[in-house]
Amino acid sequence: MFRLPQVVGHTPNPHTLTNFIASRIANAERFSLWTKALRSLIDVDDIASIATAMIDRGFSGQVIDLAAPGALTMMELVETMERMLGEKGNYDLVDRGGGSIPDATLAVQFANELGIDLCNDYPERVLRKYYGVRR
Repeated sequence: MFRLPQVVGHTPNPHTLTNFIASRIANAERFSLWTKALRSLIDVDDIASIATAMIDRGFSGQVIDLAAPGALTMMELVETMERMLGEKGNYDLVDRGGGSIPDATLAVQFANELGIDLCNDYPERVLRKYYGVRR
């Protein structure tokens, strides 16, 4: 079984974290931004590749964090989305939140073997893939 962080990919679901933020920013709708919340992001395509490799190697019957290392504050996430969309968000800062940083050791090991870079600005690269202006 895989424990996943915030998954980012193409989906019409308006309730995913990144779709919610992108929609609120693009439509200038007000939202609450929890300043102490931490979130880790991973690309749905990377999940498929890494999970398949892990299963093929016999990693099953255990709980494995399938995540990139580190986490973003919600403020960092929103600021990144603002850059991607070229718009400023309309939000109220709320002194709440929390979160944890998953143990990405095994996921990074498999990702490296597959040529997937889960480090080096990974969250921004993932957000750019799905929400950014392509250059």
